[in-house]
Amino acid sequence: MNEHITTMRRPRVVAHRGASAVAPENTLAAVTAAVARGADAVEVDVQSSRDGVPIIVHDADLARTTDLRKRRPDRANAPVSAFTYAEIRSLDAGSWFGPAYAGERVPTLEQVLETLRPSGTGLLLELKNPTSHPHLVAQVAEVLGCFSYGADVTVQSFDGEALRSFGRLVPDVPRALLVRNAPRHPVLEAWASAVNPWHGSVTSAYVRRAQLAGLRTSVWTANSRTAIRRAADAGVDAIITDRPARALSVLNQAVSHPGAEAGIACRGHRARTVADAELGQQVGDVVAHRLVAEREGTGDRCVAQTSRHQVQHLELSIGELGERPRSA
Repeated sequence: MNEHITTMRRPRVVAHRGASAVAPENTLAAVTAAVARGADAVEVDVQSSRDGVPIIVHDADLARTTDLRKRRPDRANAPVSAFTYAEIRSLDAGSWFGPAYAGERVPTLEQVLETLRPSGTGLLLELKNPTSHPHLVAQVAEVLGCFSYGADVTVQSFDGEALRSFGRLVPDVPRALLVRNAPRHPVLEAWASAVNPWHGSVTSAYVRRAQLAGLRTSVWTANSRTAIRRAADAGVDAIITDRPARALSVLNQAVSHPGAEAGIACRGHRARTVADAELGQQVGDVVAHRLVAEREGTGDRCVAQTSRHQVQHLELSIGELGERPRSA
């Protein structure tokens, strides 16, 4: 059947570390700014204090985003896990960004959830450095179990094993695998709910294959108008950005005026054809192998049961795209 299905929706806009271009990253000020600018979701990073409190911070240490180096230069390079929550809470996490944010604190995961709750804004939560925080997965699962009822939460990480462990504890919370480049076989990540690559590595062909495999695609971190347009044109489900207001402006203009901004909303979510349906059947066969194998406890060995032709057909050529990714 040669039926075309066109979706006119825009990608979701996810504020990276909050609205981190206008407020200190990973603080409640940045979270509030993201909500005020209309972001669909907020992305933050979670680590664990020495006494087991899930806190919101990106770096492996506290020197860049707090006044720790000024207050305790002897501990400036100590890992986040070396500090108790009380010690971390005493630090100024805003002055480095600007005097208007002096006294801003490093928030807890619970505080971020409570801040987002009234607006209904979603949360994209990255498990940061889970190998350095042995109990982080369980601690995050406990907090989400207590405080995220009814919330739109997705957990992501570069660490696939941490995501698998999280899924065993909280199977109902979606999981997204972070990758620096779009993997050649998106279908082989079908145990997750989404795959989130660096924006410069994504093509429309990759996104279509991922979506046919049942995987959402959120790209990081697209800040320029050109990068935002390109990601939307590829058909991604969400765009992670430091500048949510700019992203919304670009995307909403395209939705309101399909001819404007290169028509990205229309082209990005383009019609599916008979060829897509045929590819979808092949993708479905591979996913079925994975699900059956996981039920039978054979894990990743299901890949060997998939015909080489099927896997090769799903390969994507990434190519050289110039710009290199920075940290998510």
